Amino acid sequence: MNSVLDSPNPHRLMSLASRIKSIHRALTAEELAELLQMSRITILRRAKRGSIPSFRVGSCVRFDSAAIAKWLMQQGVRSMSKG
Repeated sequence: MNSVLDSPNPHRLMSLASRIKSIHRALTAEELAELLQMSRITILRRAKRGSIPSFRVGSCVRFDSAAIAKWLMQQGVRSMSKG
């Protein structure tokens, strides 16, 4: 299985949110976990709690890349404003 991080990307200096948004497809928990450098279980728990945007396809949880990019940017704004 090819890694999302291993794919050729001429825009290596792009922000993580921009890189995720450029994927243009739904991500699996495994792919998102790799991108965010978190465990798959943490991603799935946050999805279940509703603290990370997700949707279900049957019994599978998927993550819209545009929604995740927007969520990441909002998280960054929140983190910076708390300081």
